[in-house]
Amino acid sequence: MEKFILVSTMIIEDDLEANVCLKPSSSLIENYIATYNTFESESIAIAETPNFITEMTPILFAEFQQMDNVPQSIRDEFEL
Repeated sequence: MEKFILVSTMIIEDDLEANVCLKPSSSLIENYIATYNTFESESIAIAETPNFITEMTPILFAEFQQMDNVPQSIRDEFEL
């Protein structure tokens, strides 16, 4: 079994807002599911991203486990 782990990427916009994307770390499933959040600044995003990951990991895992477009054999390879 492989752990379902989220990793973040951040894009700083022209208005200095920070857009954070969370995706699974596994290349096998990284294109199936993601979540996004916009923070007022890069410093706030850096401070809040660990909490965002903690909050969203079980939510995205549950959603991933229910996805009909992902073969069951792939879904069965992951655990929290």
